[in-house]
Amino acid sequence: MSEFQQQLPPDLIARLEAGDPESYGIIFNLYSKDLARMAKHRLSGPVGRRVAGSDVVQMVFMTFFKRLERGEY
Repeated sequence: MSEFQQQLPPDLIARLEAGDPESYGIIFNLYSKDLARMAKHRLSGPVGRRVAGSDVVQMVFMTFFKRLERGEY
């Protein structure tokens, strides 16, 4: 079991694995603010002027949900 899975309630993991759209929203709400803060902190200089933290968060979640659907988690 991954560290990510250990932090989530088992029923939410099952809902994610089943493709429940509501569970995707729950994950987004749980982690998006922390990811945005991390992205803002990490993006500096020229990159930070071209890429918004919200864009990074969107890309992270798109990648996560695509990989989840392929069974990679």
